[in-house]
Amino acid sequence: MNSTTNLTPEFLTTCVGPADEPPEYAHLFKSIFECSAAGMLVLNADGRCVSVNQAFCDLIGYTAEEVLASTMPDITHPEDVAHSMQALRRLTSTEAKGFQIEKRYNHKSGRAVWVLLTVTAIPRADRLPPDLAVGVVHDISQRKAAETSSAAQRCPVSNHR
Repeated sequence: MNSTTNLTPEFLTTCVGPADEPPEYAHLFKSIFECSAAGMLVLNADGRCVSVNQAFCDLIGYTAEEVLASTMPDITHPEDVAHSMQALRRLTSTEAKGFQIEKRYNHKSGRAVWVLLTVTAIPRADRLPPDLAVGVVHDISQRKAAETSSAAQRCPVSNHR
């Protein structure tokens, strides 16, 4: 199944350009979303994914249907849920136009996946708080593992008494 089936024509034209723009713009946006090497998702104000690309699904091991049936807290590492939801609330209340955080998602296999998540509000014409945000997700697990390894080498644990 195509993971962007929840993108409506209204959503596509709102994000890409006015409704009177050529239909290629909607196709262009959909192609960028689907073909991106980075994980991409569209969230509502409650932290529920309304659209997700295959790269994001591959990163966390879930199908698009499973992600769309979950909330962000469901697939976020428990220690990172509060911080993630606080950032999303600031965004949807217009305190911020976007945010970037390092956080962990729970892979379907049970392991943690470290990511750099960059989220931007999708502005609405009526200037009310946005009800959608787009996130771009980059896997930083290898970097985090290297940092942990490097820190352990600098601070060896001593058993001297």
